Amino acid sequence: MPDRDSHASFRDGLRRRAVERVGSDWPEPAEPFSPDELKKILHDLRVHQVELEMQNDELQRRQLDVEASRARYFDLFDLAPVGYVTLTEQGRVVEANLTLCALLDQPKSELVAAHLSAMVVPEDLDTYFRNRRRLFQYEGRTVFEVRMLRAGVPFWASLDGAATHQPDGTRVCRLAISDVSERKMLEVAKEAYELQAQQLRKAESLGRMAGAVAHHFNNMLSGVLGNLELAMTGMPTGSDTWELLFAARGAGRRAAEVSGLMLTYLGQASGEREVLDLSEVCRKSLVGVRSALPRSLQLRAEYPVLGPVICANEVHLRQALGNLVTNAWEAGSETSAAIRVSVKTVGAEAIETRHRFPVDWAPASP
Repeated sequence: MPDRDSHASFRDGLRRRAVERVGSDWPEPAEPFSPDELKKILHDLRVHQVELEMQNDELQRRQLDVEASRARYFDLFDLAPVGYVTLTEQGRVVEANLTLCALLDQPKSELVAAHLSAMVVPEDLDTYFRNRRRLFQYEGRTVFEVRMLRAGVPFWASLDGAATHQPDGTRVCRLAISDVSERKMLEVAKEAYELQAQQLRKAESLGRMAGAVAHHFNNMLSGVLGNLELAMTGMPTGSDTWELLFAARGAGRRAAEVSGLMLTYLGQASGEREVLDLSEVCRKSLVGVRSALPRSLQLRAEYPVLGPVICANEVHLRQALGNLVTNAWEAGSETSAAIRVSVKTVGAEAIETRHRFPVDWAPASP
């Protein structure tokens, strides 16, 4: 067996070293030993031999226990699922496991005796120092989160630890460090989702209110337009009164169109959609838009000769384009000399979430 062979080899080696230490210069006894004395000496030597063999066996057993404990320590400490580190009050690393070395992408020889603060993102150093002082000042556990560096790339880490005393009486703190970047990403995504849900609820509430107002407005306009039609009946065409009523009727119809657009915008009414060339619609619409702008203001249009082809309502598109140009004109300074309108196709990722309506809109899958 390998253990027995190594044991025998170890014992033979001890025997040779003992013989070399004793040497051949052994003093002769003053008187020869009697047989009984020789028998007693041999018995004592045999007892000592057996005792030494028992002690050797016990030492070997304990050595195996120490090696097994060392292997368990390696599994529990160095191969733990989280990083372990022991720090002095000055923040210097006394001990670190292999998991932490991998987490920080640092060799153990460089990590031990280094300051852990060197691995913390500068913006989070105040949080790190404040909580490290708390660890040594107060009894009990302290948990905090900071951004640490791995090969120069920051990641979120959770530090969980408490202060304790070394056998020599010095105070140290032991920390368990784990990567919580994925959890942080989920928290950010959750906050964005909650914000989006809040905006959706707000938009839905405002939509219901605005829809109710638009419907009531339409009902009142219907009465106004009907009375105007009745008042114009039988009245001489072209008279001053007829002209005033005609203008009022036109204004009422335009107000009804705006109310209809509001309902369409809120999704409570739908206009007819058709396949349109967006560039062609813009080209036709800008003719009327230009006439409403000051002569000193230039309107520059950039769009392809053909396309892009979309499915939409042409009246709504013309209204949206006119509103965009008017808003740009009113938002510009008095020295603004030109407004540029361009038509182009962009990727879905180029449209920021805050510029999407409704807020839960997402690009269709190809």
